[in-house]
Amino acid sequence: MPYQHLPRLLLLFLATVASALAAPIDDLDWLAGLWRGTSTDGTTIESFYSSTEGGAVIGSSKEFKNGRCVFFDLELFREKDGKLLLSPHPNGQRSKDSFPLDALDQPGRKATFVNRQHDWPQVFIYQRVDDEHLFISLSGPGKDGKELKTDYTFTRVK
Repeated sequence: MPYQHLPRLLLLFLATVASALAAPIDDLDWLAGLWRGTSTDGTTIESFYSSTEGGAVIGSSKEFKNGRCVFFDLELFREKDGKLLLSPHPNGQRSKDSFPLDALDQPGRKATFVNRQHDWPQVFIYQRVDDEHLFISLSGPGKDGKELKTDYTFTRVK
């Protein structure tokens, strides 16, 4: 019977959706640390993510070229009204938009935050690839309507 696994798959899907909607901040404990890497365009980036202690994760990142900081970002991950939110502050300016957690794969250490009303990016994906590597992807439609994506690959700084 081709549909024999459907009930189990449906339960797994519903459990994944439910955990994403009710994910506590502690589910992001794998993000903590100091990371250094490069973006898709070769820009060097250094990022720090705090522990989840106190009910929030604070992130700070700086991008630099030729020894000079060309961009910085602050991020706040917190629970509000039962939802896990990402609030970015590009170049120190608070975005008017927050990004609710859309999907969480706790065993895979992957979290996706989405806000389709934001200009760019609309999707933030954070994934701890292994103990020493972190991957972050930002995506959404660019000004011309075509999909634009920037990926960051990090290694843990010891």
